[in-house]
Amino acid sequence: MISLKLYFQNLTLYDYVGFGWLFLTFIILIIFSLYFFGKKPIFSILMLFVSFLFLPIGFFGLKYFLDNSVRKSGVEISKIKPLHFTNSLIVEGDITNRGKIDFKECILKIKIKKRDKNKIRDFIDSIKPIRKVTIFIDKPIAKMQSHKFKTMIDNITYKKDYNVSASAICY
Repeated sequence: MISLKLYFQNLTLYDYVGFGWLFLTFIILIIFSLYFFGKKPIFSILMLFVSFLFLPIGFFGLKYFLDNSVRKSGVEISKIKPLHFTNSLIVEGDITNRGKIDFKECILKIKIKKRDKNKIRDFIDSIKPIRKVTIFIDKPIAKMQSHKFKTMIDNITYKKDYNVSASAICY
């Protein structure tokens, strides 16, 4: 929910153009549905259903496309260090701007999950990790530049069979 709120606060020209095309396509499908209603009512109702289904799918599809092209970011974890006297873990790494615009802020998500050879169990563990930490980074990151991060995760006893992964959504 925080991600969507942050997304709407940081809309770019690419977002406005994409939403414009999405809304225009939705209106055109509605108009065609109304036009064909007298001639082919079943086709018209099907087109109306498709147009209302197209709107939410198109919204999230557009966000996914822009996050992977215009706002593309990469996260690399360089160091994972467990602290010996406390149940804490230090994670260090870099966020790289691989997109087409400069980032103003980022949401960094770090997940710690168990490694498992069973693919089904590994998938379940990725949905419900042992620990999940979200960090807000308010520093601007220019195109093709990196920003270092360092965070401490409390209340975790780190074992070698844990997998630490990180992802970032930047605006």
